[in-house]
Amino acid sequence: MEADFHGITLAVIGRDALLENERAAGRKKDLVDVALLEAADTLD
Repeated sequence: MEADFHGITLAVIGRDALLENERAAGRKKDLVDVALLEAADTLD
């Protein structure tokens, strides 16, 4: 996936891939990020 940022094309990963990568890393800070992102889903 790519995104344009002030005329610069950047490669980015999607949300699902980000969550998968964070879980695979398994570090405490990554797992906290996963929990926060998933909790944000329930706010709607």
